[in-house]
Amino acid sequence: MYAVAHAPRALVAALGIIPLLAAQLIVAAPVAASSFSGGISPTIVGGLADLNGDGTANASDDANAFYGDTGIIDGKLDCDAWGPIANDGSQGDGTIGTSDDCALVGYDGTPDGVTIWVADGVFQTGNGPLPTVFNATDPDNADVGDSDFAWSTIDGRVDANGNESIDGQDCSIGLAGYDILGNDGSNPCGFATPPNTANNGLVDLNRDQQITSADSCSNGCFF
Repeated sequence: MYAVAHAPRALVAALGIIPLLAAQLIVAAPVAASSFSGGISPTIVGGLADLNGDGTANASDDANAFYGDTGIIDGKLDCDAWGPIANDGSQGDGTIGTSDDCALVGYDGTPDGVTIWVADGVFQTGNGPLPTVFNATDPDNADVGDSDFAWSTIDGRVDANGNESIDGQDCSIGLAGYDILGNDGSNPCGFATPPNTANNGLVDLNRDQQITSADSCSNGCFF
């Protein structure tokens, strides 16, 4: 099970959209302690989602589940199971094709929010960061707890399950080639080696289920 991007989500809404989040803000000490909190989102480059923050969108930009249970494959949204329901979040068929057409409704500070169409998996919007909060029925509501899905950080750790705290459910496998560690004692994301609970919500850049100095980055390598 991948505990990612399910509503509700936690967000310090006043901080707004964060286009890039360097991984050094998320990893554990001995990197300088950070109290950074806010929303995180991928950046669109040429209609595709740049998940690893390298300024391009390509085969490295994958996520097993990102918007609800919906994956991103090579920067494209696998949303063929959504049908006409905006922000549906259902899991796709694992491939990108002509049926990957859907709509995302995100918070942008306007009463109606912003509608982002996806055609054949490609985001029909200009280059730049996507919204961090998506709420189709109440698009003027920036509260992550009320949203359909959103990603955020709390004190520099990723709140992946959206309960407004960092806990053992805050985990993800295969997000842009990285993992987010989380363990509540049951190893809910199924890591080969169950992570230490002290590392809940931290980004494991080298995917060894541990957090060390190797899990540091200063060039925007994560969103």
